[in-house]
Amino acid sequence: MVLRPSFGYNSRMRLRLGLVAGFAAGAYVATVAQQRSRQLNQQLNQKINRTARRTAIDTATEKAKAVVDLGVERAKDVVASKLGDKGLIRPIIEAPSRLAANQRNGGGPAT
Repeated sequence: MVLRPSFGYNSRMRLRLGLVAGFAAGAYVATVAQQRSRQLNQQLNQKINRTARRTAIDTATEKAKAVVDLGVERAKDVVASKLGDKGLIRPIIEAPSRLAANQRNGGGPAT
């Protein structure tokens, strides 16, 4: 039987135990950090997607408004050309657009 000095053997075992404990703690911290990083990444991607959708919706809304305004102007021109512009038709044609403009600007019906 070989007798080992207690000091040297205990210090090597403590070193091994410390290395194992340090590795375990590091693995745990890395796992927690990875999970948190994944959550933050998902939240960031959701915000980016929401912003992109809002931008696309705003763009589509603006284009639709422009198309409607163009259609209204063309309709006014057609009505004016068919009925003839004697000074009486133009106020009747422009009244709905003035009403819509007042309502868009926060005003009530024009009086």
